This record gives sequence, structure tokens and C-alpha cells, in this order.
Amino acid sequence: MDVRTPGIVLLTVLSSMAILIMVIPLLYPYGSFIGLGGMNPTGGTAFADPISRAIYGLGDLFCHQEEARSFIINGSQTAFCKRDISVLFGMITGLLILSFRRSIVLMQDRRTLFLGLILLPITFLEWGVEYSFSVDIEPARIITGIISGIGMALILQYLVVREYRAVMS
Repeated sequence: MDVRTPGIVLLTVLSSMAILIMVIPLLYPYGSFIGLGGMNPTGGTAFADPISRAIYGLGDLFCHQEEARSFIINGSQTAFCKRDISVLFGMITGLLILSFRRSIVLMQDRRTLFLGLILLPITFLEWGVEYSFSVDIEPARIITGIISGIGMALILQYLVVREYRAVMS
């Protein structure tokens, strides 16, 4: 098994989830998924197919699903808020960068871990600024989410490569 395989598997799972998050609202009539807010036990999705219910159920479980902070596609809220989707796309971006590198030197290098650790908390800092000063800076939410997602991908891939090397030694 190639050292990049776990990262590629995770990349495939996350990419599939991202595609579903963006496509599901297009498969239903305009405005089918609105007012979710993370408080509705059925997530307002009782009419939907099992895959759509599963995706929106995950959103209900892990995200606040505020309509004002969600992407609107075909008049419907996405299952996750803009920040969560941005983190997801950041992880996909980071894993793509790492999975297509011919050398695994970058993945083994502790600088990769430290860079990931520096990038990861950026979203938390942005959230703290929004919360402390009662400001809503949507572009910052999206950009910091992507940056933190890249950091998360760097950390995960570094840890996987480290464990892989330890097992193979």
C-alpha cells in the first residue's frame, strides 16, 4: 500500500460528501430545504430520499444550520453552514495538493505538521472576533474556513504518514 493511499481514500470520501452537499438542493423543487436551523428533529427532510436525509441529518447533528449563514442553492439551504463547507473544501484542497506530490518528503517533514498547526486555529480566531465584537464578516468566514481545512489536511496526512512509516519499519 502506498503511503498516500489513506489520504486519497479520505479525499474521495470528502469529495463525495461535498458533491452531495452541493447537488442535493438541485434535485428537489425550489426552496425545499429552508428554515432548518438545526432544531428540527427531522431536519425538515421527511419527504427526501435516504441519502438526502442522511446528509441533512449530519448537518443537523454537527452544524447550527442558520439560514443566514448557509449557502442557498435553488432556494434551499445547504446541509452545512458556509464555514463548515469552507473547511470541507479546504481539506479537499490540502489533500489534493498532498496526494499529487511525487515525493513524500513534504508529508514526513515536521514543518508540515507545524504549518498545519498554525493554519488550523485561524477559523477559531475569526469566530472569536465575530463573537466578541458582534460583527458578521462573511468573506472572512469562508476564507478562514478554507485555510483551516488545509491545515487540518496537513496535520492528518502528516500523522498518517508517520504511523505508516512506523508500521513499515
